[in-house]
Amino acid sequence: SEAASKADTWLPVKPGTDQAVLLVVLREIIQRGTYDADFLKNHTNAPFLAMGAPQGPMVQMAMKMDETTGKPAEFYVFDENTQKIVALPSPAGGNLKDVNGNPVSPALQAPDGLTWNDKPVKTIFQFLSDKVKDFTADWAAPIADVPVDQIAQIAEEFATVRPALVDSGWYDTRFASSIQTWRAAALIQVLLGGVDKQAGWIYNSSTRELNS
Repeated sequence: SEAASKADTWLPVKPGTDQAVLLVVLREIIQRGTYDADFLKNHTNAPFLAMGAPQGPMVQMAMKMDETTGKPAEFYVFDENTQKIVALPSPAGGNLKDVNGNPVSPALQAPDGLTWNDKPVKTIFQFLSDKVKDFTADWAAPIADVPVDQIAQIAEEFATVRPALVDSGWYDTRFASSIQTWRAAALIQVLLGGVDKQAGWIYNSSTRELNS
């Protein structure tokens, strides 16, 4: 393609398997610890506590519902300052103040054995880390039909070079896995902290107004 002709490195990924390569990149960032921890703690649900669902792979957020609106009113994080579980208001412009306005330092890694309402909990970030731990370049290579070393190289570059940007590929060819592919791309960009920053994803004023 015209875009590929301009690239320094082009991975001829088998159509419909982009997600496999993106998952390797995602895993590499987490494994190396090169994610933007401050961005994740303040601007995402990565530090929010959750429980494994009784059935299936989904997780259940630890939260309090608003009885009037039926929407979440509070989420919970483990505060590194007080070493306790604290409630955060929902919605909020950030995660650095609890429901009473006190400063909070949300942990991305909950301590072992942590419980909420007598149920074991850990952070969304920990659930994500567990989910992607087996997505190696060796796993992705036969799926994407790309050499292992090429996938490993791209993953290492994304994990170690800043700034970095991944295009979510909204106008791909619409495979059954397309939505999950876009989500994987979005997760990579969020891990990099590259949202509303130069050389990252920049949102226009109407999008900010809609989401505020």
